Amino acid sequence: MLNKRGFSAVELLAAFSLAAIMIFIISEITIFLRAEYNNINARSEIALKQSIILHKIGTDFNNFQITSISACGDDCFEIDFSEQDMKILKIDGEENTFQYGNYATEIEENIVFGTILLENETFTPELENKIDSFLKIEIPLSHNYINDQNFDIIVIYQYDNNANPITFIME
Repeated sequence: MLNKRGFSAVELLAAFSLAAIMIFIISEITIFLRAEYNNINARSEIALKQSIILHKIGTDFNNFQITSISACGDDCFEIDFSEQDMKILKIDGEENTFQYGNYATEIEENIVFGTILLENETFTPELENKIDSFLKIEIPLSHNYINDQNFDIIVIYQYDNNANPITFIME
């Protein structure tokens, strides 16, 4: 006659095996979800920084006329406007900060700013009283853990080079 008071070794082994498989699957799902959460959080942080920076620079570029741009160091430019005070556009890699005018923000350690690129081009110099030039400011932006997306900040300023030329002082 069989004793029905306990579990056999095979039944215990099967139960522990199923429990171990379930724990493994749940831990893998948890690790995956945590990585996705961190990825989404990083993308959100970068999008927020991009949005604020573009808004600050874009507002000035849309509302005021640039008269000159001067280099003030590595990744530092002084932008003079005709109707308002000069503003500094600066990235400080040592302090991990970004600054434009009175807006300054600390950069998350995994966000990497590249060298600020300025491009100025006049494309139709024979036209008078027309927008014939553009200034492009590109701020390369990346994240150490997100390699599949370009986060660069690009601002374009269009202007009439004949009526309102911009003086560039790059030293």
